[in-house]
Amino acid sequence: MDYFIKKIFSVTGKARKKNTMKRYPVLTHAGYCRGTGGRHQGSYPAHSHNSGELVYVLRGRCSTSAVKQPTLDCPRWSLLITPPGLEHQQTDTPECDTLYIGFDTGDLEFDWSWRVLSFPEDWELYHLMLLLWQKFQQNSLTPECGALLEAILLYIRHREHHFEQFRFFHPAVKRAADFLEQAYRQNISLADVAAVSGISVSRLNVLFRQQFQCSIGEYLMEKRLGLAKNLLHDPLYTINEVAEMSGFSSGNYFIRCFRKHFDTTPKQFRQNMERVEE
Repeated sequence: MDYFIKKIFSVTGKARKKNTMKRYPVLTHAGYCRGTGGRHQGSYPAHSHNSGELVYVLRGRCSTSAVKQPTLDCPRWSLLITPPGLEHQQTDTPECDTLYIGFDTGDLEFDWSWRVLSFPEDWELYHLMLLLWQKFQQNSLTPECGALLEAILLYIRHREHHFEQFRFFHPAVKRAADFLEQAYRQNISLADVAAVSGISVSRLNVLFRQQFQCSIGEYLMEKRLGLAKNLLHDPLYTINEVAEMSGFSSGNYFIRCFRKHFDTTPKQFRQNMERVEE
């Protein structure tokens, strides 16, 4: 998530300097509803919103229904996506806590089909949505709110693509891939990945190579170098900062890996890219 936030804020700042601001998402409503002992309990009658809405279930569970749509069950850590204008009703368990934000998407394309996604214990998503709710409560809707909203939508789109890509994989490989997706920028070992997958290192190696046609180490390197290439597009980051943000233990190790993989150094790659952009 932090990559999406930093990238969007960087682009936002550059666009301001050039006076070419694009239309970012606009926050229209937000709320934090608590179950027992809080401000609400029970059900919401049929209603709709002019803008789309994201509802993150933090505790308990809820269900929501709409005309000519399947009823959606939303257990804890579910993210409910409700399209603009859809009349729906929601029923919560007494202990259900939800955090929700509504917004127009601006120039960003987003799939507003009615669905539920799983974001287990995603504290980054939680804190971003909480921050937007607080800003809405304080009537402090700065331009950065739009950048944060776009970061959330890009993150959801990225994670949903990841879920779809690995849906039919062996469960152990899927657990390993989910872990790598979340932790590839950290200092992790093959034993860490195997522990999360629930099978032995040797068995995981065999299954992983069958599904991805590469080893776990090669997959991890591809993820890190792919992120590094994206970050190198932003001149605000030094080579060492790119290395650290991409999960490399040092700038020198990053440069060696980058040169071996792309047959050029990060500095040369950035210089060539800048010449093309000019």
